[in-house]
Amino acid sequence: MDYTTAEAATAHRHIWLLRHAKAEPVGPSRVGPSRVGPSRVGPSRVGPSSGDTQPSKDDLSRHITHRGIRQARAVAARFVELQHGPLRGTLPELVVCSPATRALETAELAMAGLPGVRLEVEQFLYRADVDEVTNRLRELPAEIVSVMLVGHNPTISHLVRHLTGTVAPGVHGGLVYDGMPTGALVGMSMPQEGWRVLAPESTEVFEVFVPPR
Repeated sequence: MDYTTAEAATAHRHIWLLRHAKAEPVGPSRVGPSRVGPSRVGPSRVGPSSGDTQPSKDDLSRHITHRGIRQARAVAARFVELQHGPLRGTLPELVVCSPATRALETAELAMAGLPGVRLEVEQFLYRADVDEVTNRLRELPAEIVSVMLVGHNPTISHLVRHLTGTVAPGVHGGLVYDGMPTGALVGMSMPQEGWRVLAPESTEVFEVFVPPR
């Protein structure tokens, strides 16, 4: 989709999908003081940063790594860039996030590039399938023009395919829906009629951003 003006961008509704940044593996991990900073949604710690080995953490409690911090900050920087270009009218005004620690930490850092944006944590996003997420998007208030979901594969990747019916180029020369890498961001647009008309193949990709490794 080729936007040339902010007016053209705001003639649509916009969906941003962000896969959480690189996280600790499941299993024994090293945990140290937070590198993310004060949290809007609760305290957080990011490893590895110390030599103390801790017991393995359940999947919900996995933190993003130092690489993950860099990825999420790169997303924030990309949002700052977009604020000064023709896509500024597409930027999220609401962020809906999985309750998993790695997703919350990713959202927190990425939102540094979206001042004043509201964050909502929704439990269902942790294990949601494509249909559940699509139904949630259809329930958005009419006044919301742009929303970002922060979640997990495979759902985030499959949503791109489901909602566009096509591929988004630029992710390691492959297909976004075959497996978005950690920290990857995709922006899609749909006609202005309203969220209730959201359907398979009703959106078009206008932005693909993959943080440097």
